Amino acid sequence: MLALTLAAAAEQTERELPAPTWAFGVGALAVFALLFMVTWFFRGNSSKH
Repeated sequence: MLALTLAAAAEQTERELPAPTWAFGVGALAVFALLFMVTWFFRGNSSKH
């Protein structure tokens, strides 16, 4: 049983990503830029109250 489990673990299949690797980096930068813009637009909001 242990040998069968080890053999199955050794035969891991490689999965394709849904997008190129650089697209994940660009997407992350876009999300952080959007969050930065939202933060920047509300930067003076606390001093109004």
